[in-house]
Amino acid sequence: MSADNIHTTREIAEDLAKRCRERQTGVAYIVSENNRSGQIMLDQGTIVYVYYSNKRGEEAIDLLAVMDSCRYRFQEGSLSVTPMKLPATGDILRLLVGKSIPETDVKDAQHPDQERAKGAGQPLTDEQIAILEKALATCIGPMATIICEDCLDPALDFDANVQALAAEIPSADQVEKFKNLIAKHS
Repeated sequence: MSADNIHTTREIAEDLAKRCRERQTGVAYIVSENNRSGQIMLDQGTIVYVYYSNKRGEEAIDLLAVMDSCRYRFQEGSLSVTPMKLPATGDILRLLVGKSIPETDVKDAQHPDQERAKGAGQPLTDEQIAILEKALATCIGPMATIICEDCLDPALDFDANVQALAAEIPSADQVEKFKNLIAKHS
């Protein structure tokens, strides 16, 4: 989609659903007709961050859902953002289009591991915290304890905390090693 063209919220949600099915990573940039800006970030096909008109999360989603049209462009690339607590990707897309995307398309748009991920949607357990701390320490050493104290949010689910810790790891190789260690415990 061209950045100069005006698109409806439905067209944007349909494009995002397609990108989610393709497990893309990147940022959707949105500018309303009254020049309010927003961003929707995808990480391997999962919506992990939503911002619009100085609001974040569900407040931003609600504002985007009532927008009639805007300029839109999607830029693929890696993210450096801590995922926020959001509804499931399919639910966000349905909110944006008022349920006009077929249910099967929205279900396919969700990250394949999202529904079966260990602890998806559930607060962290002590066992999960120990797994995360041990895996992070294996990758970055003793600083892991401090990073876990600063970054872990027991109110968020396991996957959101994995993403938050991965964002703190300085190298892509270490991030991959961390995620592989976590996958062994799932």
